[in-house]
Amino acid sequence: MFPPSPARRLCVLVDAGGTPCALDALCVRGVEASAGTEGVQDLSQLLGGAPEPGAGLVVSLDVPAGMALRVRQVHGVVDVGGARAHLLPAGVSPRLSCMARGALELEGKLFLDVDLLALDGELPAADPPAGPMQPAGAPEGRALVFRVGAQAWTVALSAVTQVVQTQGICPTPGRSAALVSHAGALWPVYALGERLGTGGTVVLGEHAGRPFGLIADEVLGIFEQLEPAGQRGSWSAPGATWTASGLDLALLFA
Repeated sequence: MFPPSPARRLCVLVDAGGTPCALDALCVRGVEASAGTEGVQDLSQLLGGAPEPGAGLVVSLDVPAGMALRVRQVHGVVDVGGARAHLLPAGVSPRLSCMARGALELEGKLFLDVDLLALDGELPAADPPAGPMQPAGAPEGRALVFRVGAQAWTVALSAVTQVVQTQGICPTPGRSAALVSHAGALWPVYALGERLGTGGTVVLGEHAGRPFGLIADEVLGIFEQLEPAGQRGSWSAPGATWTASGLDLALLFA
């Protein structure tokens, strides 16, 4: 007896402010070039991000009736019935949790599964832009040190579960800068520097029962003990050529 085939589900795949999204094709009437802003809502802003910098394209909807969304790019219509569906993790913004059912993993790439019916209701306030991380004290016990751009950071090894290489980073607006799929689950990823990219090294961990991921350019090593390195909040190790800032994990979720 043959196993049942996955249910067919067609979605229009788009980019909104750099975030890959899937829109139910049954709700979409058509796609056209942008001819103005009247009656058109910016999907990137609805998700809690910045508006599209250019004219983009307009996706006209049948559901909700009469609504139109501006997006950056349209990739086409795809059957996502066989895609792996993920629930959103703790740590994403309330706006994103309201606007997306979860995420779909299709051929190694993540797409937010946008709930277009949420547009009929009142959306939570968007998160304010994240400010720069302030250096904290050195972690107690063994520490992991990693580099983001020219800046080194350190975090308690006890909070780290693993370091992985991934190509499935999905940029998102709000508290977390992205989502990444690993071991069958989604992790909220936080960027400590300018670079986010679409793949690379991610430090995965847990703080106060909440999962997190941190984008890294390079892991500099695990150290038994760190010592002050002159400036307040700066730390180093014997023989090291770097100085690292302590990372207060609680501020990731503030």
